[in-house]
Amino acid sequence: MKKETKSTLNILKENKLYIFFILTIISIIFLLFLLKIISKEQITFFNIITIFGTLIGIWLFYIRNKHIETQLEQTNEQLKITSKQIKIQDNTRKDQQFLDAIKLIEEVQGKPKLGGLNILENLAKTSPEYRLRILEYLETHIIKLKPI
Repeated sequence: MKKETKSTLNILKENKLYIFFILTIISIIFLLFLLKIISKEQITFFNIITIFGTLIGIWLFYIRNKHIETQLEQTNEQLKITSKQIKIQDNTRKDQQFLDAIKLIEEVQGKPKLGGLNILENLAKTSPEYRLRILEYLETHIIKLKPI
């Protein structure tokens, strides 16, 4: 079994919520301390409720952002899948164009041959990955037509 090592950054990402709460509690204690020093009054129950209400609001904001992040990740995965499907469809269309052009060239009459050659020319211009395949076909076709 492969043992996975976790980097410090991954640990911080996993424990982001805990670190967030610890820093928030430390800042609340610091604010309470400053409030007591500045106002020289006792900290009331309403001060504590206000601070905890703020803490809950910040926590809800964090949860909402986490939910949005997961939605964005899912959307990115769907976009990757869609782009792969589009690429497959495009390759299928180009393959069909290539086969149609070969059928037109193989016909006995003269005019469809020109149409097939035009299709091959356009395919070679738009998709470089088909150029070698087209050249190989034209080479074998010319060799077949050439009298010995």
